[in-house]
Amino acid sequence: MKRVMGIRDFSDDHQGALVLARRCKKGEIKGESVSKIVLWDYVRKEFSDKINQHFHLEEVYLIPMLENLDLTNEVSRIREEHEYLRTLVNLTKPDMDMIRTFGEILESHVRFEEREVFEKYQQKFPDNILKEISESWIHFRQNK
Repeated sequence: MKRVMGIRDFSDDHQGALVLARRCKKGEIKGESVSKIVLWDYVRKEFSDKINQHFHLEEVYLIPMLENLDLTNEVSRIREEHEYLRTLVNLTKPDMDMIRTFGEILESHVRFEEREVFEKYQQKFPDNILKEISESWIHFRQNK
């Protein structure tokens, strides 16, 4: 389904998160094998620069909308996965299995939001909230 304005930017960011997840699972950056230290430094920078901000905007704008639609299971899962991914990315010396696990959880999280949350509920999101989300992304991009 085509994404409505407001959550389109969330979906666009998900593509970058899926690329990061794939890199974690393969142990590669741009098709080249790298050490776990180099890979983890890259993951942590990408998370800090992009994914954590994405999570924050979801928590500020998307989650309240979902709560208003009485989607407590979806909200609980999103919050739990955000927190777990934040915890994992703060590990200082993970092994490759942990890096792969991070990638698997990130991929699963993105797929859940895209296939279950956005797909089912985007038509129920109020227009004024979708506009506010879209404006927040514009502001974020301009101040990055």
